[in-house]
Amino acid sequence: MSLAAACGWTLLRALVVAVLSVPVCWRLRQALSTLGRRPRLVLWAVLLVPFFTPALLTGYAYSNFALSLVRYPLWNEVLYAALLGLRFIPVGTVLMWLAPPPPVTAEALHCARLSLPAACGLLGRFRRLAPFAAKGPLRDAFPAAAVIFLLAFQEFETASLIGAASWTVWLFDAQAGGLALGETLRRSLWPVACELVVLAVLVPLIIRTRFLMAAPHGRPARLSRGRGAFAWLFALIALTAVTGLPLVLVGGDTVEGLRIVLRNRRMFEEIAVALGFGLVAGTLAAILAGALLEAVSRRRRWAVRRLAGAGVSLLLPGLLGSLVVSLAVLWLFQRPLLRPVYDTPMPAVAALALFLLPRAVLLQLLVAAATPQQGVHVARLLSAAPHPRGRGAARELLWHLRRRGQLLAAGVLCVWGYLELLPASILAPPGMRSAIVRLYEDMHYGRNAVLSTITLLAMLAPAVVLVLAARVLRASASFAGWAGRHRPESVHST
Repeated sequence: MSLAAACGWTLLRALVVAVLSVPVCWRLRQALSTLGRRPRLVLWAVLLVPFFTPALLTGYAYSNFALSLVRYPLWNEVLYAALLGLRFIPVGTVLMWLAPPPPVTAEALHCARLSLPAACGLLGRFRRLAPFAAKGPLRDAFPAAAVIFLLAFQEFETASLIGAASWTVWLFDAQAGGLALGETLRRSLWPVACELVVLAVLVPLIIRTRFLMAAPHGRPARLSRGRGAFAWLFALIALTAVTGLPLVLVGGDTVEGLRIVLRNRRMFEEIAVALGFGLVAGTLAAILAGALLEAVSRRRRWAVRRLAGAGVSLLLPGLLGSLVVSLAVLWLFQRPLLRPVYDTPMPAVAALALFLLPRAVLLQLLVAAATPQQGVHVARLLSAAPHPRGRGAARELLWHLRRRGQLLAAGVLCVWGYLELLPASILAPPGMRSAIVRLYEDMHYGRNAVLSTITLLAMLAPAVVLVLAARVLRASASFAGWAGRHRPESVHST
């Protein structure tokens, strides 16, 4: 298949997935708005687990089944499109849930529909209602559809392992097969142009409407039992297909290969390399995102104008996907000025940080939207109190209100950096082979007990490290608060 055919097929598939996902996201948002706090949290957790499931694990689990569909490529594409939809629909639901209120409400759109003349034809109805719809329901739907389109258009790991047509797989295989870097970059212009068309509409809309920076609007509504059951049914289907079944298929082979794998010292070294890449890149992306949002939040016109251009230029590479970022960074570090550090971890870390930066900004905005700002303000006032116990209580309160969410977001970025394949594969220096790269290469030879065991251990490693780090940070915050409350009071002269 040529690159043009692969790009066209990927474009069509991403468009279909995005368009079909919007009604599902809308139904899920409706169901979430009618639930109480605890059931809503449970439904959110079930919905988001498939998105955080590593694509490498899902692709590896379905690779044998995809081989049985070699004679039926259309059904293989349907399987891949279904997996993409089940994985990315929760992201669209989050964006719809946190979107600011549109200028045109559903009631206003209904009134505009009633005001149409009786003799108005289909074209006339469309021409008169299109402006209202663009500022009403479509204003919520477009960001969700655009982000789902970009995620589906850029996906690589699952497409490669189950043999689906994709421009990312074509370009990666061509680059690995010896195609000149300049030619690879030239051939990537058409896919990048497709992404830029979507971003040219999405980015101004987000900036103009202060998307995710305004308080989300609730949509209380009564929902029928059928629609409520649909939300839970979809969440369970997505959890089973994207996460549960792959874990069962991969985990069933681990008992046999566990003894062999535990003796493999090289595997743990490669996991440590991947953890190092993820930790450094995720931390760097979190720091850059925090600094960018802090500067913009000062609301100074000159700073906002200057940082808007710098922020878009920093976020744009990551929005184009990890393959484009990796190829661009590879070209950049082959220039004479940066060639001395080409054989170091710096190119891989830089590519990972650029790829993670848009996600870091999004997570920072989500944490800010979920943080009670009044409580944070009170805790900051309390931290300046002369009484040591008050300062200790303020530190512990700030941890619960703000720092815990920020550190959790940074941990998620580190996990994403650990699992990202392409920057580590294209840019990692000799002798620093990532466990994710090794798994990807070995998965093309079929599924076996040893590989399944290594895969499961590699996928669980960042989760274990994240839980341990959260425990240590939580204990340190509690100890700091306890020490502050029990510190002897100083004597002040009057």
